[in-house]
Amino acid sequence: MATGKAIFVACHFWGQLDKAERYGMEALCRYARFNVVFIYLLAAETQDLPEAVRRWSEQIEYDEENTARLIRACGRAPSSIL
Repeated sequence: MATGKAIFVACHFWGQLDKAERYGMEALCRYARFNVVFIYLLAAETQDLPEAVRRWSEQIEYDEENTARLIRACGRAPSSIL
């Protein structure tokens, strides 16, 4: 089950690579790191990795504008944050 969730998350990030020209690779890398940290911390808090991925997906997967806003914000975030 956890492997399937990891593949789902990896596929989401892979799907964002076409946005590298628009946002820059550094912004995409930060976006990926922030999302992984979110999932990790939520899973640690709830002891439920599938639920952590579901909650992340609920915010990201179904709202492309939300994804775009987050990538732009990651591009503006100081590199020292993460």
